[in-house]
Amino acid sequence: MLKLFVDELRESGRIEGRDYVFYRSGVFYSGETTPALDRVLTAKPDLILATNLGYAVAAHKMTKTIPIVMWVSGFPVEGGVAESLARPGRNVTGLTIYAGGEVFGKLVELLHEAAPKARRIGVFMSYVPPFHPRAEADIIVRGIRSAAGPLGLDLRIFEIATSEQLDDALAAITAQGVEALVLTSDPVIIRRGAEILRLAIAKHLPTIIEAVWRDITEPRPLLVYSASFDSLIRQAATYVNRILWEGAKPGDLRSSCRRSSSS
Repeated sequence: MLKLFVDELRESGRIEGRDYVFYRSGVFYSGETTPALDRVLTAKPDLILATNLGYAVAAHKMTKTIPIVMWVSGFPVEGGVAESLARPGRNVTGLTIYAGGEVFGKLVELLHEAAPKARRIGVFMSYVPPFHPRAEADIIVRGIRSAAGPLGLDLRIFEIATSEQLDDALAAITAQGVEALVLTSDPVIIRRGAEILRLAIAKHLPTIIEAVWRDITEPRPLLVYSASFDSLIRQAATYVNRILWEGAKPGDLRSSCRRSSSS
């Protein structure tokens, strides 16, 4: 994925190794985020490229001066790293893939259109504390419920922050007679994504996910409703170029929202 970032910067005349170097934290995001950021800050970076909102929140707590560009994020205003999408106002800017909880309601609506006979919908909701802000989780849950109510669907929402909670949720979908699944895309779920999807297929549960899981080719879910991460990383490069070489301030750069879909 970073190749696309490098290619985009090259188009602006910025060459890796000559104009900039990467210092990799070694952590995508997990409970090890804070130690990883400690190592990053020791290297005195000119900018932090954050892969998600949780990472941006953690980085923002540790520095208010180093620019932070989000490649992907959820709700930066509610997460406390931006004053508004139009004018972030702090040292954090970049891309967000959700303008509101309605996006997650759309997952329910699309799943209902594809499988109208499924009335009891299980939601594996992994965007929860401690890594994800509670305000973000609440927006997502409200969006899901607001879509399910008018459709008369019986929602079973499972908050999943650990592998043990995922085990409990997998057992519960059988015990509670769940008929279809909505999956979010925190690593706690992605790491076991193939296992979850095999179970869904075995139990004939139509499934939708809200991000493309690159490391999982088979089995596939019925539906994917996802942003284009290739486009996002290229756009993140334009923010980096403007900040590092054109002198723009992160707080003055409008946060962009992008989402596309596939099935």
